[in-house]
Amino acid sequence: MSKLDSIGLRKLECSLGRRGIDSVVRSAWMKQVQGSWAAQRLRGKLLNVKIALKKWNIEVFGNVDTKIKKGSQRRNQIIALKMGERMVEEVYEIKENAMLVGDFTEEEVWCLIRESDGDKSPGLDGFNFAFLKRFWPLMKRDVMDLLVEFHTNLKVLKALLSYFVALVPKVSCPQVAAEAIDYAQKYKKSIFVMKIDYEKAYDSVEWDYLLFMLRGCGFDERWVRWMEGCVYGGTLSALVNGSPTAEVGQLPFKHLGLPLGANPRKLSTWKPILDGLRKRLSSWKHRHLSIGRRVTLINSVLNVMPIHFLSFYKAPNSVIKENVAIQRDFLWRGVKDGSKIPWVKWEMVCKSKVEGGLGIKDVRLFNWALLGKWVWKNMLSLGMLWAKVLHSRYERIESFSNCSDVDRRASWWWKDIVCVL
Repeated sequence: MSKLDSIGLRKLECSLGRRGIDSVVRSAWMKQVQGSWAAQRLRGKLLNVKIALKKWNIEVFGNVDTKIKKGSQRRNQIIALKMGERMVEEVYEIKENAMLVGDFTEEEVWCLIRESDGDKSPGLDGFNFAFLKRFWPLMKRDVMDLLVEFHTNLKVLKALLSYFVALVPKVSCPQVAAEAIDYAQKYKKSIFVMKIDYEKAYDSVEWDYLLFMLRGCGFDERWVRWMEGCVYGGTLSALVNGSPTAEVGQLPFKHLGLPLGANPRKLSTWKPILDGLRKRLSSWKHRHLSIGRRVTLINSVLNVMPIHFLSFYKAPNSVIKENVAIQRDFLWRGVKDGSKIPWVKWEMVCKSKVEGGLGIKDVRLFNWALLGKWVWKNMLSLGMLWAKVLHSRYERIESFSNCSDVDRRASWWWKDIVCVL
């Protein structure tokens, strides 16, 4: 079925045990829906239930979607068919074509639902078998009408075979997109950036050959047509910015963890990074940490969290000061409220242990070192796409000569690289 907006039904096992869900589902299911086909009516009713449960879930459990970090994957296989009291595993054993193409009975449909694992992850429509088991008396008439239509017409309504694909950004360096957007902004150019590189698994299957083999194995033509109806005719839509109806042209937007189109000189661009550091500190609030463990956490966590941003943008002085203040307060007072006098200058703390310091990275120098790596990469990777983009725009990537002469319309990234030389 179509993949509509997520409603947090990955937590259906919790929802089904909650009082009040029966009345919510029944009320939504009984609403009038339009459609001359049973498949259209069933899809409309499922959509009504989705919308009602989404609202109900938020009222009862809060926003479940924001709490779910990882989803489980499932792999469905048909390893055998049950023929009476025996299991048939080989195609050539299937000779009861009359049974295969017989009418779908309510008993066999319910048997399938009842024996299915209700705790498995939901399918594309968001409903798992636990939901179907619970509300089968309410849904069975509409489901059976759908199956009767399928049995007669030998095909599935296209609306039930539509799905969305979330495009995964795939580029060697996010600065390729950043340079294109920066150029369009500086030179007042219109731009539409979209790179699609995907192939459906079905595209690699020769379906005509598969159907030919099914017929050659002796399957009834009606049954073969059913299989064809299930795998043919699906429609695919791409999600842009996470939505099938996303507005195009909004800047900045996040791409591979970086806010493209944002000004890295503004504190607001770095606010998510600083907020993330403070949030991580709050998670350690109830832990007793020695000063040695604090040093370790500063180097292994607090200095690592902003490394992606620091690798592409030169942090403003205000951001460096705020970052240092967070690290300094954590080092001397831990996660306790209040203030504590820092007895040693931060410059001394950032020196190596051999020089009498604690070996904490100096954020400013660390930022410069990360940006300086691009100079070395540019020298060795002239054939890379991002290097070609820079060379095409600035025409002096090989030597970085005349570093003080930077076009005012150059990108922030290029200015930052030149600035650290």
